[in-house]
Amino acid sequence: QSLVFRKMLTIDMVEKSNGVITITDASYSSLELFLNLLYGREPAESLMKLPAGDALKILALANKYQVDYVVSISCMAIMTYENEDLNIGEIRKIYHAGGLFQLPDLILAVARSDNSVYR
Repeated sequence: QSLVFRKMLTIDMVEKSNGVITITDASYSSLELFLNLLYGREPAESLMKLPAGDALKILALANKYQVDYVVSISCMAIMTYENEDLNIGEIRKIYHAGGLFQLPDLILAVARSDNSVYR
């Protein structure tokens, strides 16, 4: 389901010869949830229970490894947060992720927000 993982394991790369993909830029818990979502061992609803910052970490992994399904469900989870549940730092991160990953729905969700409710 990940074009990036597939290529790493099928073309002449270190990962193919070792049979191991090393990921050092994610926490164990984020990576575990990402892989469980990727391989269907965790329902999409699991993302709805995460704080916004953790959902953004899953979104970053899904974007990096080109897993469209997990990108979509991460965006849906992030866009369901109520304004009062987010602080200004999280809102900035969501806006930044929308621009960085070219996800206009995230940018629009933040732009439509009422800034008066932020902590």
